[in-house]
Amino acid sequence: MRTHRILILLLLYFPVFSFAGFEELGKNKKILEQNSFQFSNSGLKVVQKRWLEKQYLSEIGLSASPVLKGFNYSDTYSLDLYYRWFLNNYFSLGFRYSYYENSIRQEGKDAINLRGRSPLELIYHHKQSYLAGIEWYPFYGKAVLYNRLIHFDLYFSVLAGQIELAHQEKRASHYSAGMGLAQWWHKNFNTRLSVQALYYKYPFSNKSEKQDVHEYFYKISVSAGVLF
Repeated sequence: MRTHRILILLLLYFPVFSFAGFEELGKNKKILEQNSFQFSNSGLKVVQKRWLEKQYLSEIGLSASPVLKGFNYSDTYSLDLYYRWFLNNYFSLGFRYSYYENSIRQEGKDAINLRGRSPLELIYHHKQSYLAGIEWYPFYGKAVLYNRLIHFDLYFSVLAGQIELAHQEKRASHYSAGMGLAQWWHKNFNTRLSVQALYYKYPFSNKSEKQDVHEYFYKISVSAGVLF
């Protein structure tokens, strides 16, 4: 019976002893300083400021882009050369040249044999384009990939220019809006993954009709660039 009373008293007074112990721990500056030191050296990394200052620097790069739209008769890819000049860490001015490669699918060949002529998609396919505009980098951060720290920027772009079509080398006004992620592996090298929505229109006419054809398509680009 006496043993039971002692156990009950210990259970009742344990919280009091515990809180008192924590209170004493909080007043012990040596322990607090030691814990702070261990925490700061535990490998935990935090975002404080941008790792790379890009103001007034230039970047050139190459990208490869499949064109996504659901074209019925052709597969289209582009090889892009771009240049950007950073006004500061948040904005850059850019220029992008794109060369398009088109290959006719079997559906396109069948459509030509059936109609006796090429569909508009094959006549007015993309040849090359020139775009210039601005990019905005509002978000940045750090991430660990395979135990290696990498820095990244999330950015948005708005570009305008011209696209050249294969038929009679027609040119049309061309617009692009997109977003992407730039991964900085080194202060002079980065890779990017971006998604772009593009639009242009061109006038079409024949003996029986005349109309403006509106074209929308999308590109997913993988690129590598050098900063200097």
